[in-house]
Amino acid sequence: VEQSRIELDEAIDYKLTLVNNSNPVITDLVLLDILPYDSDMRNSSFAGDFTLETLTLEQTGEMGGNLRVYLSNDTGKRNDTAKTVNTNASDWVLLTGTTTGKKTTYTIPANLRTAAAIMVLGDVDGMSRHVISIGMQTDGNNAGDLYVNNATLSGVGIPDEVRAAPVNTFVVSRSVAGRVW
Repeated sequence: VEQSRIELDEAIDYKLTLVNNSNPVITDLVLLDILPYDSDMRNSSFAGDFTLETLTLEQTGEMGGNLRVYLSNDTGKRNDTAKTVNTNASDWVLLTGTTTGKKTTYTIPANLRTAAAIMVLGDVDGMSRHVISIGMQTDGNNAGDLYVNNATLSGVGIPDEVRAAPVNTFVVSRSVAGRVW
């Protein structure tokens, strides 16, 4: 997470970094990011909502891959991991984007700005690195609220599902009290 603390109704920016430090291609990669929701299993606790504002995928190494990004509003995905998610479910919407150099900026349709999950599918070349950036605008939160996010990953050649460490964003507020003489 880019910010561990935000003010009321500020944006949160997450980055997921996908690295293949080996030579073989990772095929059939599934990366699943269940976005935070109030009282989730990661201990998120917040009032209000958030909307997805930005989503980019940047290749930062010499080699690349063939990655596709999907969104879903289906809250049933909240119980899935990269190994259990149905990647062929009809509620996944493939995003389109504009690529400049090695960076693709995706268009988020209005009906998917409150998505429950992000999924990335494809193959990742050996010795490659990709950064997925997610920008969310919060609205209606309270001081003390907590947003927790992480992702899971699987693919051919990855023996066990990989679970990223959770990252926390706390909502703070400021007040001035007392007397001035």
